[in-house]
Amino acid sequence: MKKISPLKQHLIDADEKYFEHFSFAFKSGARLVGTGIALITHSILPCFFTTTASRNVRKINEKFQHRSEQTKIRKSKIN
Repeated sequence: MKKISPLKQHLIDADEKYFEHFSFAFKSGARLVGTGIALITHSILPCFFTTTASRNVRKINEKFQHRSEQTKIRKSKIN
């Protein structure tokens, strides 16, 4: 039996094509980096970005939850 590479296995587990996964991961990472920059700025100047981190973390969590639910739905339709 041919061994599946970890990259392909992860895409199979996520039930996504490479560019679907790339787009989601890249956008999530960029938002997290932006959130980190906002938090660092907020630590120095507390009057700025007072709700940015909590709002962005909530949005990111919602997107991950939705993505997970969609994957479960797609997989249940296959089985």
